[in-house]
Amino acid sequence: MCRRAGPIQLSLLLILFSRSAAALSGTNCTVSISGPVGATISAPTSCITTSIWVQPNIVLLSGTPMPSGLSITKTSNTAGMPQTATWRVSGSPTVAGTGTGVYEFSDSNAGTVTMTVNFSIIAAVLPSAAFSQGTAGRPYSRVVSASGGTGSGYSFSLSAGALPGGLILSSSGLLSGSPTGSGSFGFTIQATDSGSNSGSLATSITINASVSMAATATIQRTVGQAFSATYGASGGTVPLVYSVSSGSLPPGALLNTSSGAVSGTATAVANGTFQVQAADVNGSSAATTVSYTVVAAPVLSLPTPAGVVGTSYSQAIQFTGAISVATLASGTLPPGLSLAGGTAITGIPTTAGTFAFTLSATDSNGVTAIFSATIVVASSVTITTSTYPIATVGAPYASGTTANGGSGSGFTFAVGSGSLPSGLSLVANGTISGTPALAGLSSFTIIATDSIGNTGSRLLSLQVNPLLVISSSFSAGLIGLSYSASIT
Repeated sequence: MCRRAGPIQLSLLLILFSRSAAALSGTNCTVSISGPVGATISAPTSCITTSIWVQPNIVLLSGTPMPSGLSITKTSNTAGMPQTATWRVSGSPTVAGTGTGVYEFSDSNAGTVTMTVNFSIIAAVLPSAAFSQGTAGRPYSRVVSASGGTGSGYSFSLSAGALPGGLILSSSGLLSGSPTGSGSFGFTIQATDSGSNSGSLATSITINASVSMAATATIQRTVGQAFSATYGASGGTVPLVYSVSSGSLPPGALLNTSSGAVSGTATAVANGTFQVQAADVNGSSAATTVSYTVVAAPVLSLPTPAGVVGTSYSQAIQFTGAISVATLASGTLPPGLSLAGGTAITGIPTTAGTFAFTLSATDSNGVTAIFSATIVVASSVTITTSTYPIATVGAPYASGTTANGGSGSGFTFAVGSGSLPSGLSLVANGTISGTPALAGLSSFTIIATDSIGNTGSRLLSLQVNPLLVISSSFSAGLIGLSYSASIT
């Protein structure tokens, strides 16, 4: 560091700049602007000049204010001193409107100048369309429209994306054709008015696959059984409508036209075919053929006559409908009897009594028939008469025959083998009667039959004695005298 001896003199040069505000300059001017809503507006004329040091006061003096989004803005500064600025109208209008507004610029030096703004802002060009869903292979036609802008019409074009294959957009706005594939397709449509104003619409179209239906199985039902099947379709544009296009539904069946469901209850035996068709809103359709068989409701029955211990028993089970074999569902068969092959009750009962049981049979559709039965087994038929009274030749004779066991309300009797004594006969109620003609011992078999045909027999005999003949010769007797004679 270098130091100088002695006092130091400092000279200060104060330079003062005097900035005086320039007055507003320029002449009153008129600006005309036009365009659509959303366009960028920048008036070509800058007719107002002000000092940069003085911010002018800008107010609407008269007329209509400019649409929202437009304003008077500073456009440029000049070089040198004093600096100045020019002003113009710019911005992007958000609403449409037409009118004239007079704006006054003023400053503190009492300078004023006016800018007259003539404006005509039109509505923006806005294309619109409602594209419903289409179906592959079916004609499609929709019209694109537009609003806003100027002039008497619009032209339309595709500005981005791709239309579904098979569709084209005409310059008049008709989107038409037959889609060749399915999927969702996004694209942008541009509408241009006669004044070259344009607007665009980003949109999309969904094209569904054509309607299809799968093959179906045969309907198998039993009268009284519910139908429950749905013949739904895939593809197509909803809503789909279902109908019977050929044949007829089984008796009692109903088709839901919205879902393709078949419901109801089978009411009669029938077989046949019908065709269910599904069609979408664009005319795409498909069908499936259904075969059906409705069988009679299964019914079991079994005649149950009484049985007799020791007597062969056989009763066939009667079947109606699509059943042929029964099983013992509950209860007990009489001892000695069995369910032979599921088709008959057979055997030889060994025990008397009353036996209740239930048979069942199920058809191929799962419908079960039930039959409850009771079989009464009686003890065997037994002839209780062991001997007959002795008969006498020539004397009227009558003697009964009795039996027990068996079933029913009584018995009938008959001679099974041998023969009754000559002159005697057996009536059905078991009485042997008549007048014996010959003496002797006769052996024979009596058969007793109950009211349902069960029988019992017994070997019996009947003794017929000869007629006793008394003969004698008596001598005459005298009153008062003893008498005696022999009888031979």
